[in-house]
Amino acid sequence: MNKKIKVIIADDHVFYRDGLCSTINADMGMQVIAEARDATQLLKMVRSLEPDVVVTDLRMPGDGIKAIQQLSEEGFLRIIAISSFENDDLIIEALEAGALGYVMKNANRGEIEEAIKLVFDFIPYYSQSTPPDY
Repeated sequence: MNKKIKVIIADDHVFYRDGLCSTINADMGMQVIAEARDATQLLKMVRSLEPDVVVTDLRMPGDGIKAIQQLSEEGFLRIIAISSFENDDLIIEALEAGALGYVMKNANRGEIEEAIKLVFDFIPYYSQSTPPDY
């Protein structure tokens, strides 16, 4: 029996979190084990639940980029940043903080699933709508 990829989602918008959770849980190889509404809650959950992959919003209470940086400094490297912003500086900031992947919030179902699977294997993933310079 194959082990499911354990995922924690962090986003301050409940509706988006619910949709992302449903999408991830629909994949037989993945399971959302927790949902955080802010950076502080995300850090606590990662430390206690030991997920395989974190999918986190950048613009949420407590600062998603700072949470990515903190997790990276603690050795947690399988992080996917999500955002509705296509701002080059924001993408660079997330990647420099330690995100291994970047996905736009308007990504389709297959894209987020692919990103999680690749990042789980420590392979960087950049959203199809991310400018090609990354």
